[in-house]
Amino acid sequence: MPTLRVGDLPQPTQLDRTRSPHESGTAVQAGVVKMLNVRENVMDRLCKAATRTAQVLVVSRHEPYGFDPAQFGSGWEIRHIQQIRDLSRVVRGSAPMAGVLDLETEYSDAELMQLEQSLQYLHVMWVAITSSRMLEDERVRRLIRDYCVDYVRTPFSFSELLYTLKHAHGMACLHGARSHELIGHGPMIGECAVMRSMFRSLAKVAHNEAPVFISGESGTGKELAAQAIHEASSRRKGPFVAINCGAIPPHLVQSELFGYEKGAFTGANQRKIGWIEQAQGGTLFLDEIGDLPLESQVALLRFLQQGTITRLGGHQSIPLDLRIISATHVDLVAAQSDRAL
Repeated sequence: MPTLRVGDLPQPTQLDRTRSPHESGTAVQAGVVKMLNVRENVMDRLCKAATRTAQVLVVSRHEPYGFDPAQFGSGWEIRHIQQIRDLSRVVRGSAPMAGVLDLETEYSDAELMQLEQSLQYLHVMWVAITSSRMLEDERVRRLIRDYCVDYVRTPFSFSELLYTLKHAHGMACLHGARSHELIGHGPMIGECAVMRSMFRSLAKVAHNEAPVFISGESGTGKELAAQAIHEASSRRKGPFVAINCGAIPPHLVQSELFGYEKGAFTGANQRKIGWIEQAQGGTLFLDEIGDLPLESQVALLRFLQQGTITRLGGHQSIPLDLRIISATHVDLVAAQSDRAL
């Protein structure tokens, strides 16, 4: 894999203060264009790391959208598929690629189901082309939300789409070593469409740092899903700390979660690091968060908002760097109505 060093990037263009405003403006514009070109060249190198030819797959029954390999630069190949039934066969054995998905066209329920089954593979990253009218269809919104890295509405800027496709191909290349897998999902098993859709959703949220909320009945595998997210994330080398919030006695919630200093209360003979602080650098899983007493939720809210904690008996605010995943079996909308949340 090619290594990109900071020193390889050109420095931003410096303005000559002796120039006229028009000349300075031209310099700024040139500097911006230069930096954009650097980003595109870097993306090109990443895109072509896995294969000699970078591929873009256009799935459209009617409209090929006028794609020309020359528009992408050297080493790019465009492939057009018109029949949904052919998509799975083409994708299954392909190298990493970017895909353009025509969601302007209306599909039958059977075609949408067949299409969804073909969008499961991680080594193809999809960009959808759709319209405001089609976005009113919940089925179309769900396909974009669950399987696409981005989408554009018609009419669209081809230069923006071109950059997005290069980014999508670069992301697809990151999965090149696992090109025929759906996702490493630990102890969870399942090959049906519903499970594959869930695995795809887990993979999408694993690749960013946003907090995750998982809902479901008791015994449905919420902690397994949280572990799968952690193991597929950039924090997988850090700790995974799971806390069953419903099992902590109300009077011990703060000391167990935040820890305490020596002498904070009778029997506190030494400092104790709380469970939240133990997750530093990794993932904190707050299971059954809906079962926390209301007064304990207030203490937890400060940490969730600010990312810092203060041990009981302490005066120092401790910043933490961790990923938060929470889960509950409680209907949170009903709990809010009942003022339990």
